[in-house]
Amino acid sequence: MKIFIYCFSILMLFTTGCAVQQYKVIDQELHIYLKDNDAEKVYLHTSLDGYAPREALKDESGLWVSVLPADTEFKYFYIIDGEMFIPECSMKENDDFGSVNCVYIPLLGMP
Repeated sequence: MKIFIYCFSILMLFTTGCAVQQYKVIDQELHIYLKDNDAEKVYLHTSLDGYAPREALKDESGLWVSVLPADTEFKYFYIIDGEMFIPECSMKENDDFGSVNCVYIPLLGMP
C-alpha cells in the first residue's frame, strides 16, 4: 500500500500543469523540489537568511531543487521568472506586506 501511495504521489507531481512542490529529508537536510516546466529561473526566499534569494538548481529530472537545514523552522516563498509564487503548503502565515508565506516546522515535518 505504501508503494502505491508513493507512486501515486510521484505521478501527481509529474502530471500537474502548474508549479507543485514536494520535499524530502536526506541526512538532516531538507530538499524542496518544485516542478514548473515553464520556469527559466527559480529563487527560494527564506527567513533563514533575511529572505535573500537562493537560486534553485534544476536537477536531471527537470525539478527545481533547494537544500536547507531540516531541523530549523523557517518561512519561505518563491520568485519564479520574476513573479512571486506561494506553493500549496500545510502551514501558512501572513507577512508584513499583505502577502502569505509558507512555514516549515521540523517537528511536524511539513513545508
